[in-house]
Amino acid sequence: MVNGFKAFNEDMTNRYGQKFEEGKIYQIPKGTELSTGNNGTGIHFSPNLEDCFHFVDAINSPCKVARVSALGRVLTFNDSFEYYGFYDLSATDKLRIDHIMTREEIMDHMLTTPGANLLTFIRDYKLEDEEVRRILETFPNNHQIALAINYYHNGDKETYFKYYGVKR
Repeated sequence: MVNGFKAFNEDMTNRYGQKFEEGKIYQIPKGTELSTGNNGTGIHFSPNLEDCFHFVDAINSPCKVARVSALGRVLTFNDSFEYYGFYDLSATDKLRIDHIMTREEIMDHMLTTPGANLLTFIRDYKLEDEEVRRILETFPNNHQIALAINYYHNGDKETYFKYYGVKR
């Protein structure tokens, strides 16, 4: 069994309109070969919470995130071309939706996930003011985090230029 995360639209549908429910198991049709990619047959998820937001527009729209368990075969892959720099994505032929996470659970998890992973999260997840405050209080001397928050959440598209003297 492999554990991970899966993001959904707010109504618990995926990008193809398939509805998912907590506690249920989903699988690809019997006899179908498991494959990855946008046109693949597998049910996608991510081993890393911050990477699951590739599958929804979480910076612009509310979403739901679930802890999931792959109960069948798993293909984990890096596809920087098709997935625009997202790595460690997985597809499985059998997935259980274990638990729909609260925003607080998502934040608690991400505040223990430093470095580039947290920057990916800041880039791809619409943070509320209190969540921004928590991040900045947890990492008060991290200029990369402050710059990312200014750029992605405060709309300051000149923030990197002002700090580094270069356009991003």
